[in-house]
Amino acid sequence: MHGIQAVYLTSVQLRDFRSYRSASAVFAPALNIVSGENGQGKTNLLEAIRLISVGRSFRGATDGEMVSWGQPSGTITGTIGDGPVRQIVLTITPGERKRGTIDGAALNGLAELVGVLRTVAVSSDEIEQQFRSQTGRRRMIDVMISQVDRRYLTELRRCKTIVAQLNAVYRDPANDDALCDVLEHQLAEVSLRINRRREAFFRDFCGAVEGHFSRLFGIGNLVLESRTTLPGDGDMSDLDRAVDVLRESRPSARRAGFAVRGAHRDRYRVLLDGKDIESHASKGQVKIAYLAWKLAEGDFIQRETTRSPVWLIDDPFSELDAKRAAALLASTEQRGQVILTNARTDDVAVVKNGPAHHLRVHDGIVEGVHGV
Repeated sequence: MHGIQAVYLTSVQLRDFRSYRSASAVFAPALNIVSGENGQGKTNLLEAIRLISVGRSFRGATDGEMVSWGQPSGTITGTIGDGPVRQIVLTITPGERKRGTIDGAALNGLAELVGVLRTVAVSSDEIEQQFRSQTGRRRMIDVMISQVDRRYLTELRRCKTIVAQLNAVYRDPANDDALCDVLEHQLAEVSLRINRRREAFFRDFCGAVEGHFSRLFGIGNLVLESRTTLPGDGDMSDLDRAVDVLRESRPSARRAGFAVRGAHRDRYRVLLDGKDIESHASKGQVKIAYLAWKLAEGDFIQRETTRSPVWLIDDPFSELDAKRAAALLASTEQRGQVILTNARTDDVAVVKNGPAHHLRVHDGIVEGVHGV
């Protein structure tokens, strides 16, 4: 990792989060193995870390689902080593906006969290919630780029605001065409800026995903494709064409009650041997494609920031054989901090190629394990 700085999580404290009433975990800078029976809270621990990284759950959970039953709120506190920020605190209260602080200073919004503690989350929950759909992959790409490019995050937030305003006008029986003209022009502008950044990212990312899939897993031919809803390659010279397309789609948008074109509607396909994995791949093949995607995600974050992300890997053995699980772990060994969960004790031999810090989760407690 010559020239790459390893920013890592030294500890996390949980209060009234999921299965944890009050718990803390201390992590090593390299490989951490979190073991425990199913249902004890291993995934909950990774979910909490991801929350203080990007402000959202990789499981698509609501705030009410993440706060311990019967409690008014839950709190996650993360302490960071070798970074400009030392502590992140996030409080979740159902029915209210999440609140947080960075080194004691209150956040104006969750967007300020993004990029402070960069993470790559690897979870079967994310496969089902995001990766198996074309629109879900777009959301994964947006989070990925946002962790390294705050201007891109700002453009996404502006796009969301414009789309909300435009949707309200589309649903208004008054049919204000003049206001539609203004908002559609704004949507075209922001969409082209977003698409320019996505396309610049996607060219290199495709090659990286396809390369990891072939090199590590050696089966099938994996190809990624982008499907934009506005013409052009993101260049602002395409603005008039993009505006025309939005205007032409206005009748459809009025009937649907929402903007049917724009950066918020773009999709990303994953093809295995020429067939879409959503309908023509086994569950195991989908997971292998997802893991290749995640390795490329880590490459991207490290290349763009010269800092290694924290890897949050949730039970990679559930659908991978020992050989492929070992290949995955070998590929992350030199990538900075890894926090990995597993339920079966015989899997430890697969991942324990070098020194590892072991923790065990049981009954809402996380404790260090010695002599493993």
